[in-house]
Amino acid sequence: MTVLRHAAERADGATFTELLEALDIPKSTLHRLLHTLLSERLLRLDETDHRYKLGYGIFELARHAWERTDIRREAQHAILELVRHTGETVHLAILDGLDVVYVDKIEGSHTIRMASTVGARNPAYCTGVGKALLAFVDSKELARRFTGYEFRSFTPNTITSFKRLANEMARIRAAHFAVDNEEHEVGIRCAAAPIFN
Repeated sequence: MTVLRHAAERADGATFTELLEALDIPKSTLHRLLHTLLSERLLRLDETDHRYKLGYGIFELARHAWERTDIRREAQHAILELVRHTGETVHLAILDGLDVVYVDKIEGSHTIRMASTVGARNPAYCTGVGKALLAFVDSKELARRFTGYEFRSFTPNTITSFKRLANEMARIRAAHFAVDNEEHEVGIRCAAAPIFN
């Protein structure tokens, strides 16, 4: 998985030498891992530049995950109704550790669009959907998860300490909704609420 992720994170893929240097594993082990990933079509070797890139087998796995995500199917009617009622883009996300992963998105009718994609991952502490989900994690568990965590400042409005985040979580629990006030991206404001059943 480390080999696969490393190749995936580079827009132009990675050469054998780059993978060898970055991953610090024996050459024979890397050969074996690459052979397995190639045979499963999770990676492909571009013959023109000899770089390992994501393979088309990834699409098949993603399609299976997409089709079998029950929360998407269950929430689709509500999402469509919300888009129709507000005209805004609506996202459905799940909490994965301290990140949110977007599992569905329906574009609104406005001409200005948000450049977000299904499958994208963002830090939960600075997104509306993430804060809505974090707020209802047990407070002791939340403190444990953030122990030693390094907050990154994306904008001047980003929460960058656990103390500020804990105060925000209390407000969200009381109101039952969260707001991203340009905390992850300048010019983007979001409102979010958790789904409990």
